[in-house]
Amino acid sequence: MRENERLSPPQPGELQVCFATDGGYADKVEIAAYSLLKHATCPVRLVIIGTDDVATSFGRLERAVETFPNARLDFVFPQFLRDAAPTHHHRNLPIAAFGRMLIPHLLSGRVLYLDGDT
Repeated sequence: MRENERLSPPQPGELQVCFATDGGYADKVEIAAYSLLKHATCPVRLVIIGTDDVATSFGRLERAVETFPNARLDFVFPQFLRDAAPTHHHRNLPIAAFGRMLIPHLLSGRVLYLDGDT
């Protein structure tokens, strides 16, 4: 996905939940996301914003989402985060902090943001 590209809007009645992270927090995000899916009473769209290493770190979450018929999972890899990823920081801020700031530019509609260690 390009940095300026937006994801499609959520489906009507769908709860859109976003995490901004790197691969180091994958296990924590997986636990939080699984708990959310297990207790959700409506369809859920999970969005993970991060660097390229995120896609390879979330295999368990991808398999878990497949077991919930009313859930879907999207990964977003903005170019800005990919460029800064080797250091995992940009101007003393963690990459995940920049991911959070990009949410309004990448997602439309209402978004519930959760930290991976929530």
